[in-house]
Amino acid sequence: MSKPDYIRHQLSEDQITIDWFFTTQKAGHHLRQSVLIGIGWLMCLVPTSSTIALYLTRETRIPINRVAFKQLLQRTNYVFLLYIIAFAAFFISLYLMNKVKQHRIRKGVVKTFDEQRLQKRLAWA
Repeated sequence: MSKPDYIRHQLSEDQITIDWFFTTQKAGHHLRQSVLIGIGWLMCLVPTSSTIALYLTRETRIPINRVAFKQLLQRTNYVFLLYIIAFAAFFISLYLMNKVKQHRIRKGVVKTFDEQRLQKRLAWA
């Protein structure tokens, strides 16, 4: 199937969608996105690295008594509880920020598009 006559220049998907991070926006925009990327990696790497560490040291003989084991278990549960709370708080705050943004869009306070970028895309099309 050939392309229609009115298509003069064809772009790949990468040329259009890669600019979510590599845009000409202000540094604050990049900083916010970098923080979100960092938090995402942290949420992924903490459980993965702890699981790998436990797997690699599983055959190490640790002389431990019942009281020391109970303290270790409580400390581990406390750390994972804090991790889960931080994870939940982060995603609840993202959810609330999204709801506020949707409300502002419905009220007409915020534009849903960037006019300069839209004109650039229209010029490409």
